[in-house]
Amino acid sequence: MASFFGEPLWLGLLVMLPLTWWLCRRSLAGLPPVRRASALALRLLILSLLVVALARPQWSRSADAVATYFLVDLSESIPREQSEGIFRYLRDAAEARPSQAMSGIVYFGSDAACEQPPSPLPLSTERQSVVSRNGTDISQALRLAEATFPANVRRRIVLATDGNQNCGDALTEVERLRAQGVQVSV
Repeated sequence: MASFFGEPLWLGLLVMLPLTWWLCRRSLAGLPPVRRASALALRLLILSLLVVALARPQWSRSADAVATYFLVDLSESIPREQSEGIFRYLRDAAEARPSQAMSGIVYFGSDAACEQPPSPLPLSTERQSVVSRNGTDISQALRLAEATFPANVRRRIVLATDGNQNCGDALTEVERLRAQGVQVSV
């Protein structure tokens, strides 16, 4: 677990603690010693908590769960034998995944469709989605996968394509996704 402050400059106000102690020590002079120490400690605690609250403390936890999207090219440039090999790979990968891992499928051609969002359920390779086969837009499939990942998971994308794109800019999308911590394999 990592912690940090959203507005760390506010922590500079903590230098006021000794000044507060010195000023309050004199204003509480008429109180008995135990009560004076308690009041002073309470004031310093409240001031410290206010400063920390202004600094906006934040905690982040690394994700344990992994979500993998399989992006499958269904365009006309993919031969039938290669398509069958891709579906065999999907079945094998789905069977070999750990029980807590999530998998999903996005089919694409000139457009993209989310066949199954990432979930721990078994992958179904029986297609329900219809995509246009008369082109290849890998970048659109990458954006769809990114948009439909569940929150708080490590994100992975496995791209099954011949790479013959005629729309979009897949390399730019892959670089952007990798900068965001998404692992992309082809």
